[in-house]
Amino acid sequence: MSNITPNLGLTTYNAITDASTVLLYDYIDAVSGSRATENLGKLDRYAGEISGSLGTMSSPQPYVPVFLSTGATFTSSGSGLYSIIGKTVFVEAKIECNASSGTLTNQLGVSLPIPAKTSGFTIPFFVQANKVTFSSDARGIYGFVAIGASVISLSQLFSGSSAGLISASSINATAGIVYINGHYFID
Repeated sequence: MSNITPNLGLTTYNAITDASTVLLYDYIDAVSGSRATENLGKLDRYAGEISGSLGTMSSPQPYVPVFLSTGATFTSSGSGLYSIIGKTVFVEAKIECNASSGTLTNQLGVSLPIPAKTSGFTIPFFVQANKVTFSSDARGIYGFVAIGASVISLSQLFSGSSAGLISASSINATAGIVYINGHYFID
């Protein structure tokens, strides 16, 4: 009696219960025959699909991340890398701040190499900061990419679940460094 495997739909036979001449010919045809549904054909198509999806993986590409803000200006230098696998973009970025001025009136952000997917959900990002001061009750910094955004938004996390803006002056004007790492989805 033959069975069909659940993932690739391969035909399997039991050598004890299927040991007849008729089933032997069915077995040979199912395993190596010329039909489009034979096992070797299914395996070959699967290998082509896997190879094709791996072919969309890009080698790391450089990009220059910058702070994006309203009301504040930053003199900074940034370096980053991104890779695309299918519809997923993996990003790592480092921005060093040399000077800052003004009052931030909107969310501080860091540019993305490619805009995010226009549907779906918000994606969190890992953020680490060096020489960035926070409000006394802040518990750290976090980042996220909103639907359709071309920026990683940065915020402070306060006790409880409230979030707050990072002020331009909280980034040390001579040595503030922000590291960002994460992934998001594209259309």
